[in-house]
Amino acid sequence: MSRPASGPWLIVLAIATACAGIAGYETAPVAGHGDPAPVTLIAVTAGKPSELAFRLSRSSFAPWPAGASVTTVKFRVTNGGVRSHDFKVCTTPGRAASANACSGKATRLLGPGRSETLTVSFKRRGLYEYLSIVPGEAAGGMKGLVGVGIKPPPATQTTPVTTTTTTALTTTTEPSSLVGNANSGKPIFTSAGCGSCHTLAAAGASSTVGPSLDATKPTQPVIVQAVTDGGTVTGSSMPAYAGTLTPTQIDDLAAYVYLTTHTIN
Repeated sequence: MSRPASGPWLIVLAIATACAGIAGYETAPVAGHGDPAPVTLIAVTAGKPSELAFRLSRSSFAPWPAGASVTTVKFRVTNGGVRSHDFKVCTTPGRAASANACSGKATRLLGPGRSETLTVSFKRRGLYEYLSIVPGEAAGGMKGLVGVGIKPPPATQTTPVTTTTTTALTTTTEPSSLVGNANSGKPIFTSAGCGSCHTLAAAGASSTVGPSLDATKPTQPVIVQAVTDGGTVTGSSMPAYAGTLTPTQIDDLAAYVYLTTHTIN
């Protein structure tokens, strides 16, 4: 019967354990082995750097322990946005963040400021997509890749694919990532009183109390954030509509404003 570790060996073991924690790893048993394997910890912030985005920590590359048949990653997910988001990891490896839905493990829907830890065990090295499963958010760009046992490719700036669409509003260049129904957003612009403060030619609004939407041409995430939180985001007296309009109505309104301020002349 072996004796418990003591003296210098105990000190070495304590130092090794502490170093694993500093590096962003925990330890967990590897099947068929007596020694523990590291559990990679990845911090995920939803809603940053923009509302429809995820920001992962520097540990986004998860190493594969030598001799292990599986490796485990703990994703510590925090919602840093102004809307509710979730986080899902697809369990089949791929080559690109191209899916808007998949089989995998997901957190609950997290309100602003809420957190949850998602533990995923991977059986194969590869690139795994992560995404939001809130309707429309993955299509809006809220997704990416994490490398498990291999390094993910460098992030590249991509130009959204556009299609020319003729609607009841006008002929516009509509990004494939647009979220919401612009035609449904038109009456919301009127009923919410947006025209009493903003200029928007498509709606026949010419008020100068607030910024001209025709002149500023805001992006859809900017519109969503401003409508949701009002003056707390814009630094103005604009009211917040989070308790008045549903997320779907806000998306529709933002789609309407975006499309009517990005028309083809």
